[in-house]
Amino acid sequence: ERCVSAAQTDARRYGYRIAQVTDIRDVDDTRYGWKVKGTMVVDGQRGYNSRYDRRDRRYSDRDSGSFTCSIKRGRVTYLDFSGIRGLR
Repeated sequence: ERCVSAAQTDARRYGYRIAQVTDIRDVDDTRYGWKVKGTMVVDGQRGYNSRYDRRDRRYSDRDSGSFTCSIKRGRVTYLDFSGIRGLR
């Protein structure tokens, strides 16, 4: 739950209006906590990064990708995004 909340909050902080975790793919127990991997969908980024969606024939800001999160001693210590424009 902490990783899901951290991923959604971080995506909103970077300008996405909607950030939703769609799947938790892997949870590993580490020596001092947990390592969580999941996928998420974001939508509504402000600015110039709009893409033209040929299916809907309109501009779409929807993007999807994955995230990796580490929790050590009850705190989120690492959060990384992959495949989502504008997120580190």
